[in-house]
Amino acid sequence: NKRRLLVVTNRAYYVLRQAQGTRCTACDAHKFCPAGPVLIQRLAFRDVQGMTLGFGPGQRARILWSRQRVTLENPAKVITFSVLQLHFAGDLLRLIQQLYPLPRPPPIEPDMSTPRVVREKLLMPDTEKVI
Repeated sequence: NKRRLLVVTNRAYYVLRQAQGTRCTACDAHKFCPAGPVLIQRLAFRDVQGMTLGFGPGQRARILWSRQRVTLENPAKVITFSVLQLHFAGDLLRLIQQLYPLPRPPPIEPDMSTPRVVREKLLMPDTEKVI
């Protein structure tokens, strides 16, 4: 669980590491003073293999990606992220879907495992249910 920045442009999406140390209090935040974020990885939209929108108000998402053909021996890599703003993760996945350059973009699947885990592990089945 590391804090990262996910930046989406019209060409690709980028994973960045936030700058270390304290921020300058004299400059505006968009100037990244004294140092800006560090690029970890650039990912092309065509590498997206699948997307999952988390259960609830759209604050969690997962992107499956691979630069090669996905097989059992070579599974897709996963980026999972959470955001504070309601519905933002869903908006971001829909944007990535729109920017997908190939004819059939990967669908956005709903998260079906979280309600099951909550139901099985946390709730009293006689009196509570997942809505």
